[in-house]
Amino acid sequence: MTRGAGAAAFLVATCSHGGLHAQQSEPRLDRLYAAASALASPDSAARHGFTRLRPLASEPAVNPFVGEHWLNHRWLRHPEPDPSRPAYLMYYPIGGKERLVGIGEAVLQASGAPPPSGLGPSHGWHVHHPCGGLTGIGNLLVAGAAECRELGGTPGATQIAMRHVWLEPANPAGKYASENPVLPFVAAGIDPPDSSALADPASGPMLRALGLALGESMGVKPRLGTLVEYGRDSSRFRAVARPLRDTLRAVVDRLREARLAGDLARSSDLSHRAIAVWKELQRAYLDLAHPAGVRTLLARWFETVLTATGHGLTH
Repeated sequence: MTRGAGAAAFLVATCSHGGLHAQQSEPRLDRLYAAASALASPDSAARHGFTRLRPLASEPAVNPFVGEHWLNHRWLRHPEPDPSRPAYLMYYPIGGKERLVGIGEAVLQASGAPPPSGLGPSHGWHVHHPCGGLTGIGNLLVAGAAECRELGGTPGATQIAMRHVWLEPANPAGKYASENPVLPFVAAGIDPPDSSALADPASGPMLRALGLALGESMGVKPRLGTLVEYGRDSSRFRAVARPLRDTLRAVVDRLREARLAGDLARSSDLSHRAIAVWKELQRAYLDLAHPAGVRTLLARWFETVLTATGHGLTH
């Protein structure tokens, strides 16, 4: 077997076929799960004071590996994260409805402050830093004050420290991981990969690229993708993207059929075909992203989200 054929077989064979593992019980997590049960739908979130975070009011902002964020401004301003009142919620389109897939514990801090302590495991905390005055963009959340200055912006005086807590589908990357790479698989009706496959240096990037391809087939764009779709070269981008997305939808439909039929060889071929089409779309995003700051952040997002060990602001 050639190296390419081995990787192709591994791409399919390492996808999980079992049920999702049970949630771990901890006092803080139990309070978060109780809060989640009352916020299971966008309607219930709205009744509790949450609002969608969208660059364009008419355009969903669903991150492929995270979902769409909803924010409760009042709960964000608590002096420390309250598991009974999580500031962020993440919903994902699964099975024809928006499903709560994760909660964001968060707190508003002074710029440069360390992550909160004494709140269970210390890993998973990351920073969203407001950055203003970006040419052609305006205001945007970035990974820190240094990145803001690199882009020519003015850092804000505060930052948002956040930690995701994933619900269902369970996250093979970990309960507190920055993103959940199985979300587009579940949403597309395709068996999700397991943790060993995602962590493998050979199969992990391919599986993540396949996840991004599945997302595009359902209208789920990369972070900042909306700024390209509706940006300066919107017409050119859509002329390139439309046939690629049509092809992706057709390939994913055939992939789903092959998976259901248990045809691993055909599934592998179609998986690689979907990745190849998605890479053409990725090039279009980067080639037609304006201004330069959007292109820089988008390229950085692709680099981070496609690596099994990468970490950065992916949402």
